[in-house]
Amino acid sequence: MRDSGVNKILAELSVLKKGVIYASGVSGAQSAYLASEIIDKFKGQMLIITPSYEKAVLIEEYLSFYAGKEQINIFPDEERNLFSYDVRSRALSFRRISALSKIIEGKPGIYIASVMAVAKDMMSLEEFKREEIHLSTGEDIDVKAFLERLVEIGYERSEMAELHGQFSVRGGIIDVYPPDSEDPYRIDLFDTEIDSLKSFDPMTQRSIRQLQKISIIPALMRAPEKSEKAEYLWDYFPEDITILCDDWDRICEQRNLSDQEWSSLATSKESEALLPLEKFADIKDIAQALMHRNSVITMPFKKSPKFIECQRAVVELSFMDAVVCNGRMDYYETELRRLLKESYEIHVTCSTSERLTNLKNFAMRAEIAGHIDYVDGILPSGLYIPDDKIAWISDNDIFRSTKKKRRKKSSKGRQIKSFTDLKTGDYVVHENHGIGKFVGIEPLVVEGIRRDYMKIRYAGDDVLYVPVEQMDLIQSYIGSGGTAPKVNKLSGEDWRKTKARAKAAIEEMAEELVKLTAERKMEQGYSFGADTVWQHEFEELFPYQETDNQLKCVEEIKRDMETPWPMDRLLCGDVGFGKTEVAARAIFKCIMDGKQAAVLVPTTILANQHYRTFLERFERFPCNIEMLSRFRTAAEQKATVEKLAAGSVDVLIGTHRMLSEDVKFKDLGLLVIDEEQRFGVQHKEAIKFLKKNVDVLTLTATPIPRTLHMSLSGIRSMSTLEEAPEERYPVQTYVMEQDDMLIREMLMREMDRGGQAFVIFNRVRGINQVADGLRQLIPEARVAVAHGQMSELRLEDIMNDFMEHRYDILVATTIIESGIDIPNANTLIVLDADNYGLAQLYQLRGRVGRSNRAAYAYLMYKKNKVISEIAEKRLRAIKEFTEFGSGFRIAMKDLEIRGAGNLLGTAQSGHMMMIGYELYCKLIDDAVRRLRGEKVEENELEVLIELKVDAYISSDYISDERMKLDMYKRIADIGNASDISDVTDELLDRFGDIPKETSALMKVALIQSDCRRAGIHRVYLSDGKVVFEFLPVGENITPEMMAALSDKYGMSIIINLSSKPFMKIPAKKGAELLDGIIQFLDICNG
Repeated sequence: MRDSGVNKILAELSVLKKGVIYASGVSGAQSAYLASEIIDKFKGQMLIITPSYEKAVLIEEYLSFYAGKEQINIFPDEERNLFSYDVRSRALSFRRISALSKIIEGKPGIYIASVMAVAKDMMSLEEFKREEIHLSTGEDIDVKAFLERLVEIGYERSEMAELHGQFSVRGGIIDVYPPDSEDPYRIDLFDTEIDSLKSFDPMTQRSIRQLQKISIIPALMRAPEKSEKAEYLWDYFPEDITILCDDWDRICEQRNLSDQEWSSLATSKESEALLPLEKFADIKDIAQALMHRNSVITMPFKKSPKFIECQRAVVELSFMDAVVCNGRMDYYETELRRLLKESYEIHVTCSTSERLTNLKNFAMRAEIAGHIDYVDGILPSGLYIPDDKIAWISDNDIFRSTKKKRRKKSSKGRQIKSFTDLKTGDYVVHENHGIGKFVGIEPLVVEGIRRDYMKIRYAGDDVLYVPVEQMDLIQSYIGSGGTAPKVNKLSGEDWRKTKARAKAAIEEMAEELVKLTAERKMEQGYSFGADTVWQHEFEELFPYQETDNQLKCVEEIKRDMETPWPMDRLLCGDVGFGKTEVAARAIFKCIMDGKQAAVLVPTTILANQHYRTFLERFERFPCNIEMLSRFRTAAEQKATVEKLAAGSVDVLIGTHRMLSEDVKFKDLGLLVIDEEQRFGVQHKEAIKFLKKNVDVLTLTATPIPRTLHMSLSGIRSMSTLEEAPEERYPVQTYVMEQDDMLIREMLMREMDRGGQAFVIFNRVRGINQVADGLRQLIPEARVAVAHGQMSELRLEDIMNDFMEHRYDILVATTIIESGIDIPNANTLIVLDADNYGLAQLYQLRGRVGRSNRAAYAYLMYKKNKVISEIAEKRLRAIKEFTEFGSGFRIAMKDLEIRGAGNLLGTAQSGHMMMIGYELYCKLIDDAVRRLRGEKVEENELEVLIELKVDAYISSDYISDERMKLDMYKRIADIGNASDISDVTDELLDRFGDIPKETSALMKVALIQSDCRRAGIHRVYLSDGKVVFEFLPVGENITPEMMAALSDKYGMSIIINLSSKPFMKIPAKKGAELLDGIIQFLDICNG
């Protein structure tokens, strides 16, 4: 073993005596290597303290390679709450609690926390353990006390446990979702005894696996009482823990800076919203904690560390960053030979298998292959340890890019297949009767039999009662912007005409799409060749691991490009889902075949953004990229146009300037159009001309509804990006009263760290006064105003200046909600937030948190203002956006409607608003199926089931109205015996034993569905017989059916084939009645 600095530290730590080892010569993320060596030797747990959260993330990246991702846990920063708020998102709090739970459990690994995260005082370890609840099967519990305990330790009661920190109760079933658990727990009680424990899927609410015991940790980190002794993060670890402090000088500086920043605010008496200063350990307390533990502190240079009175050892390390070759393989070879000559042990890391093969082959050609160890993994940059003669070289050092693995975002949110969250007062659409208002579910007793009906109020005093088993004929009315629709008269002509108009327009649109697709296929296009070696290299240089979704879209586009007819494909995906990279690969493929590519965008800002992105992305290849927009001088534009015509421009990015008559391509092969719906009518014709015989890829940032995508996929080439981008630091979201001094402090805090902020005020009248107010509050801030009534040119100039950081604060209307990517803007203040819709709040909040910096969103309402109940719910729902909750799903649905409108155009949007979004999607599906030659029923057959059977869901079984409606919808969708089995399993799992009335309801729903298939519109009892009335045409009655029925029932069946055909069979008694009817219908349907 060499007598190196790292080995000295390891030897000193193995003595297990308390005190600080001081290591100099460590900078950047080099301490990650030291930490990996320590954890490799001593195993167990280790704490790393960093100056900031950003540094913690950087060290995590390196440690994920050196020590393995599964060993690393980040303990997020604790917010310093100097102001009162109504609601705060709890995602960060849950991450802290989850990390604490692992620490207490003794889970081995490296825990990384910034100095402010470790300095926050916490409830004592003993108190945390006391608050934890342990349950096992067969145990007796006091249910009332247990539920009260859950509330005490921070859980919120809700209808369903869908998000961390929630619990729900349904009869003898209690669901709990602890912050540290991937899946929630289901506790099934038999009286007071725990009958079973299971984990379940929060998306489907169905059980996954049986458990014998569970632990429920607190969902709230309670602040310690004044009388309690303060404890800190290090107190939660065992005493023999190793603590590594990364860059001690910066840690001291950051800790003191935080105190200065916040004490200035805490001593201010101008704001009523201020709270007493929270307790944080000062730097001397941290130094004392280090001196009483096995600790290592690192610094870049050798100098006396502040506040550390004595060091048990001083070690000088000689770490060096690896040489950067910038793609020059001759430099790389020279460096390898130098290292080998100096007897280094060389490890080369590769982020992809392809790169690994290429580097091995290169080493073989250079005849140095046997001396290099190749490691599969992602190391951001390499490191040399001269003392140990070890060299780590990253493929990023060689090529200047590695594949960063994307962290998969949690997909625990349920996708809305249909919008079933009905509540009293909602507008609904009945396919045959039109738009009405849902009053609620009413039980009606007819001839002693109880059934549940949906009560819908129409214009005037008209009321329609719909049996719950026919709920599949009802959809929520979803329009846009929350405007109330026109309520129809029951049995009136209005609805029939409206639906007919929409249907005709939809069929015309579908036919037009089919015709366009056919015409494109008749045109002679260019068939691009297979991927080249350069194409593979270009794709390798993408700095992230592609999502499966991205790769699928790329394949679909390439396949289209290789066909002999012109491509016309639509690529849908939200901002940040990777559309630009998909388009870049198509463009590169086009260039490789010697053709030109054009990217047409609606605004100068977007042109600028794409231009920068593509310059960086294509810089390693001989591609000439130019831009045509008003940010270019007339002379520059003229030169670009000339080069384009001569064929020396490969990619042209431009606004509608590109559509001018003087712009001529020498050989255009691919046209990429970003947000086509934002171009004016006058530009559409020019675009159409440009499209001729050319492959076209259209991008849109508004998500397209899956139902619409499925319906249109047969007649329109579409690719959708549905996977979310990499997980970022959650945006800390607050709901609070407006307060000028707090606004000043929030904005100053962002500016002090070199960032920018958005202040949203959604009225043009008064927006300049808001900006003037901010200029008086913060004289040093550079404030700009942006709103939709400005000229397009002025607006673009302001947005561009903000991107270039010529302004610190942008006061804007919601014009920024679908704006561009500004990673440096990480504070958002929304004034009068109670006036915004959920989708708007979601999209606005998405403007910040686009980097690895902590981001903040403050949703403010006027002081002493009485907020409406709906607005209050909306503001409270925003906290769910840190996870995929129902609020997020509602916002997504709102965006999807906007996306559908963008895709189909304004005329179609009008029809969609008239008949409601869901029925519109259904009519599109019908039109496409008709075009394919499939049989489509004009109107859904309404079947009357008149049987003396109690069929309903009692409130004793499912008390929550929304859940009951949800299950009624599930039951109404039953189409076969397999569906009954699925719904039965779900009911048993979620609500317990099924009452006989609910079992009967499922059978009635199956009878309803079977009757539709068989062409039966009424089933009733008469003189001990079950009577089935068929549709007058009677076309469903076939000779084969009658033969099968005669075989089964013999002389006991009566068949009447008159103009009103019917059949009668003997009615079975009691519970067997419904089974007998199902048996009859099974024969009818073959």
